[in-house]
Amino acid sequence: MSKILKWLDNYWYHYKWQTIVGGLFLIFLIISVTQCAMKTDADITLLYGGPAALTANDTRDLTNVFNLIMPKDFNGDGKKSSELINIYLLTNEQLDQLQQEAKANNDILLYNSKELSNNRTQFSTQIFAGEAVIVLIDPQWYTDIRDSGGFVKLTDVLGYQPEYAQDAYSVQLHDTDFAKYFEIFSVLPEDTLIAVRGPSTSVGFKSKTNEEKRYQNQLEMFRAIMNFSIPAGNTESADTLTAPNPEQAE
Repeated sequence: MSKILKWLDNYWYHYKWQTIVGGLFLIFLIISVTQCAMKTDADITLLYGGPAALTANDTRDLTNVFNLIMPKDFNGDGKKSSELINIYLLTNEQLDQLQQEAKANNDILLYNSKELSNNRTQFSTQIFAGEAVIVLIDPQWYTDIRDSGGFVKLTDVLGYQPEYAQDAYSVQLHDTDFAKYFEIFSVLPEDTLIAVRGPSTSVGFKSKTNEEKRYQNQLEMFRAIMNFSIPAGNTESADTLTAPNPEQAE
């Protein structure tokens, strides 16, 4: 026993700090792995790109209404949850308009041109290889992506093209019963379009089978949005607390 104690004493004398640092790193690693194991991804991921400067509360309320009409718990974690990736984008025309309005009001428009440029890059990355399939988008950005073949035809997803469709690939969000019924959508511009992004060609280390299943789940969610009907007898918009049961909206 004395030999063991002597060895430990000698070890501690020579490797005290290495042991402390190593122990702290091990604790950090265990906590990180545990958190990753417990973390559950959102059932549905949506992407917004446009001039609406959404607050954290706006984003929370928007995801709440998406959760309300979600057909089912896609990932099986016991709850329906959605994530909205919100990217603030301004076209050159929109930026010029904001500057003119500021000048007319004797104000100075403060903006970060580098941040706006980074946002455009981030949005392009999301469109090319991001998690989101359902896209809420400003018309100009939409046109660029549509012309590049980035969106799927409505008939391929819904089996039909709504009469109020803007074109073969999109509808104006505020023309849907879903946006008409839930007043939170007033935070988005009237010309916001909703469309479905094509499958990502960049799978990386992800399972191709899982990615295909996730994509199909997103399409099912898009159909739930488009097939939502305002409950009979309701003439006023609803907030997230007075929303109908999803089954009633089918």
